[in-house]
Amino acid sequence: MLTHTILTARLSRCTRVSAAALMVVLLPALAACGGDDDGPSAPSGTGTLRLSNASEVSAWYVYVKACNASAWGADRLGTSVLSHGESATLSLESGCYDLRALSDPDDNKSFERRALTVAASGTTQVQITDWADGQ
Repeated sequence: MLTHTILTARLSRCTRVSAAALMVVLLPALAACGGDDDGPSAPSGTGTLRLSNASEVSAWYVYVKACNASAWGADRLGTSVLSHGESATLSLESGCYDLRALSDPDDNKSFERRALTVAASGTTQVQITDWADGQ
């Protein structure tokens, strides 16, 4: 009976050690699979947003923000102005973005597009054709 108890204790200890070793080996592999319930993860990488001005009003400021962000980022044009017939190319991480362009403050015009998808290694085209009054 004592031999059976010692043997069971050793077997139980071996099983726990083996299970722990197995978890150490398998957990990193399982983590790499994703395994969450949110579906596939968003593709990572950089894409391009190409903004073309087909209107007669120049864009003095261009702002971009992630769809879930509350604040606009910095002006993407810097000291440049996007005049009629000109284009600007912005490199962005793949994802969902909102875009806002503003005219000369004296013209008081704005242009917005929401929920633009920028794909990794892809180009998303946006053309300014119509401006709204007010900024």
